[in-house]
Amino acid sequence: MHNWGIPERGDAAADAAIREVVIGYCRCVDTFDDDVLLELFAQQGEWHRPGQAPLKGRAEIAGFLRGRDRTVTMRHIASNIIVDVQGADRARAISYWTVLKAVAGAPEGQALLPFAMGEYHDDFLLEQGRWRIARRETKYVFR
Repeated sequence: MHNWGIPERGDAAADAAIREVVIGYCRCVDTFDDDVLLELFAQQGEWHRPGQAPLKGRAEIAGFLRGRDRTVTMRHIASNIIVDVQGADRARAISYWTVLKAVAGAPEGQALLPFAMGEYHDDFLLEQGRWRIARRETKYVFR
């Protein structure tokens, strides 16, 4: 059973750090800051995406990131982040995400349109003094 709710005393720092990772991921994806994005994953981190083979380890994740279309403007918005710290070096989190998207050539200032919504189901590991994504499962709710 998960303790989805207010973090217990002593877990507040871990809770805040993990929330920063979830939000930082969105920022890095949107700005194509792949080097920082890779650092958010544990060395052997996994990223499971719907309908795709899992990406295992930073090298595979980096390969996927290099192949992304960089002409699309997107904004990932993370919300409803719930963290469950499960020990000194392990935690889980569930968060909602919404992606807004515009395509290349759209008039400047055109509003980004809702593209998809879903959930991140994350396992975190404290590695080298930083909370990192050990496993991320991306789930679509609307697309």
